[in-house]
Order: sequence, then C-alpha cells, then structure tokens
Amino acid sequence: MRYYVKVFFIAFIAFSLLFAGGIFAYQKFYTLGGGSDVDPLNPGDPAEQEPSNELERMVKDGKRINVLLVGVDGGRSDTLMLLSFDPKNKLGNIVSVPRDTYFHIEGKDAADLRKINAVYGFKGDDGGAPGVAKAVSAILGVPVHHYVKLDYEAVEAVVDVVKGIEIDVPFDMNYDDPYADPPLHIHFDKGLQTLNGEEAVEYLRWRKNNGSEGQGDLPRIGRQQEFVVTLAKKAIGLKLPMVIKTVFDYLETDMNLGDMVYLASVGIGVDFSKLESTTIPGEVGMKNGGSYLFHDPEQTYELMKGIYERTPESDAAAEAAAAAEAEAGAESEDNTN
Repeated sequence: MRYYVKVFFIAFIAFSLLFAGGIFAYQKFYTLGGGSDVDPLNPGDPAEQEPSNELERMVKDGKRINVLLVGVDGGRSDTLMLLSFDPKNKLGNIVSVPRDTYFHIEGKDAADLRKINAVYGFKGDDGGAPGVAKAVSAILGVPVHHYVKLDYEAVEAVVDVVKGIEIDVPFDMNYDDPYADPPLHIHFDKGLQTLNGEEAVEYLRWRKNNGSEGQGDLPRIGRQQEFVVTLAKKAIGLKLPMVIKTVFDYLETDMNLGDMVYLASVGIGVDFSKLESTTIPGEVGMKNGGSYLFHDPEQTYELMKGIYERTPESDAAAEAAAAAEAEAGAESEDNTN
C-alpha cells in the first residue's frame, strides 16, 4: 500500500510540490465563464444535461483526470496550475491561470475582489479551495476532480530536503521591500546557480526590480512552471521518502487512500519529458478601475479541446511538422545567403 502512495506522489504531486493545500473533488461539468460577469456558483445541474459542445462531449467520454494545484500566499492564491493527466496514454499537461485573471462573483464588486486570486479568501461556499476549484472549472470549461494546496513554507522545506535546486536565473534580480511581512530582499545574479529553500522562495516571488515597472505575471508563470518540473525531477530519487514525509507535513487533501491507490495505478509510467505547460490565452486590460488578465473564452475552449484530443500520434505528427518547418526555414536561409 505504501508503494502506491509513493507512486501517486511521483506521478501527480512530485512536480507540484511548489504549491498545495486542500483538495476538493468535482465530478460535474461547467460551461465557460469567460471574462464577463457570470454567476459561476449556480451553473445548474450539468449532470442532467446533454453536452452542449464538443469539449463537454470529450470530457464526458474521456478519462482525463484534472488536479488543481493552488499555491497560497496569505489570504489569496498566488499560483493556480491545473494538471490534466491522460492515464491511458500517460500524457500530462499543465495549464496555468494567472492570479490577476478577471473573475466576478455576484456581490464581490470591489476591483481587487474581481481577480481570481481573491476567491480563496471569500467566506463560505464562495471561497477557499472549493471556490477556487469552481472558478477555474468555469474558466477552463472542464471539471476539476481534485485540488491540492501548499504554501511557500512547503516549497522552502522541500527544496532544503533535496539539498537545493539548480536554476538558470534569466537576468539580474534585485528587489527590496522592508514593509513586507516578513521583509522581502531578493538579490540574484544572472546565470546558473544552486538555490536553497529560502532563496528558491525569493526567486519564485520576484515580480520586478526596484525602480522598474516589471514584466507582469505571465513571465513569472513560465519561471514557476520550469521550477516545478526541475524540482520534481530532483525529488524523484533517493530523497523521495523524505520529500513525501515533508509534503505530508504541509499537505491538506480530501483524497482518501482509495483515491491515491487508483491515481497511483494509472499514473505509473508518466514521462516528464512529455509534460506540456501553457497559460490560458488572454489580454491585459482595465475594468472598473482595476487591471486584469481577461482570458479569451474561444481560444481557451480550443486550448482545452486540444489537450483532450492529445494522443501519442498527434504528438508525433506535431513533432514531424515542426521538424519539417525548421528544415524548410534552414534551407530558405541558406538560399538567401
């Protein structure tokens, strides 16, 4: 039994050690929420409805398992990643939902409450991990079967357990905020270096240098996704038993042992090299005095449909097409020269 629990964390949680903290299961289907003012808390009873579009049909007929990873910083969610896993083909996708994504729940009308990262702090059924899962489900148009929540203390502890993580810092990072609680001091030189737990958290929290406008949240998401995969690969080794023990010290989950055994059994053989990461499509804009990422419902629909359509054959075809395009580009450049 312990073997299955260990494999479960390898296949589903190891590369999500960056973020966790509460799991909630949803077995229903939701329609796209879009960037409009919707009431995601009252979607009706989709279980009694026929699929209204191709994605809903694929969800109903498919076997993909969707696990929402919630990274919490204080009373808000700082990072949201949906792991969508195909147990038949052993293919995984990570879909990130930016913390500033516009999401309005009736009655939560202040500008700062219309961001999806505020949902976690809402009271009652509107908030917490269940509320966040429902919000992400409404945006992506697919069910969230489970959610997992961790905070940055867990990240620090796990990185220290594996004796640091090697990161290629893309540029000099220099930021000081003496008024943060605790005070924040981030200083990294560009280049490859090994970060301890405290430094890893600082790297993940960096948004901009002092005196600059920053790059927004989207480049940060890319760094977080890369960090998660790097940490997962290092966690799967001799340190795994201690990693699992450390995770359990921070993890909140409603998964029972039966859930873990099932997910472990279907997760055996997952290939991290085929784990694809992306962010929901959208544009930054202003509304009601706030700055938000407005996701594009149509493009998000196509993104999720593509994930549900993904097979080893489609991967091979895409790789062949990319190689042919690269070869054609190289020949064109040679002819030009």
